[in-house]
Amino acid sequence: MFSADLTEQQIAKIKREMLMPMTPVRTDAALLFGSGTQSGFVALQALETFNELGYFPKKIIVSGGPFRPIRKDLLTELPKDLHPKPHETEASYMKRILVRGGVPANSITVDEASTNTQDNVENAVSMGLVDGVRTVTFFAMKHMQKRALKTFRLRVPHAKHIGVCVIGAHAHGIEDDSWHNAGCDYTRIKIHEEAWKIGLVPHPPVAQLDDDYRDYFERGWITSIDWAREESYVHGLSEQRPQLDVKHERREIVKPRRRALG
Repeated sequence: MFSADLTEQQIAKIKREMLMPMTPVRTDAALLFGSGTQSGFVALQALETFNELGYFPKKIIVSGGPFRPIRKDLLTELPKDLHPKPHETEASYMKRILVRGGVPANSITVDEASTNTQDNVENAVSMGLVDGVRTVTFFAMKHMQKRALKTFRLRVPHAKHIGVCVIGAHAHGIEDDSWHNAGCDYTRIKIHEEAWKIGLVPHPPVAQLDDDYRDYFERGWITSIDWAREESYVHGLSEQRPQLDVKHERREIVKPRRRALG
């Protein structure tokens, strides 16, 4: 069962309610969510955003444990020196890319124990992510960005005063209008799977997932959010007090090649 089984209405709903962009703003802190083989795209998206805004957050946490088997086909858009190294964790991989792009190493905290989104959030908070800050940027793969915020709002209820900007990294044909026709089966499956996990569609992309996962709302792993209100809030806070505590040295960064959609 693949995304071809989704109706036009469901595809439109996924675009409207899941593949939603946020406008980047300067924030006090940043959290990068590891995403297996695609963690490098998350780090590159963070670098691109920092360069665009001309700053580095004063506090950056990279989060992700050991890699599952690395899918070489998902790395074809990156040069070999930006591929994961043997025994490297998702977090250490992302830190290497950030430092290569000019981020001061001493501003990065590494969480190598996380194995899921809930761990990412809880470990980062225990490491001080929200201490003394008003705004945070989350960097995650495009299809994960809404779940990351839904998890944060559930797991950290005392941080309702924290404004969160969520920036999604693009890779492998994850385009808002044409993801369901992407040439990469992995893309279609992951977006369909994610839409099911957060309750946007009634069935998973492959039947066997039904035994291993349930709708994340059903499991009590995420909560509802108002995306437009979240964006408005973080923008308001950022405009009140932009943070430029860490010197920004602009460097040329590697941008993944976009493959033609098939």
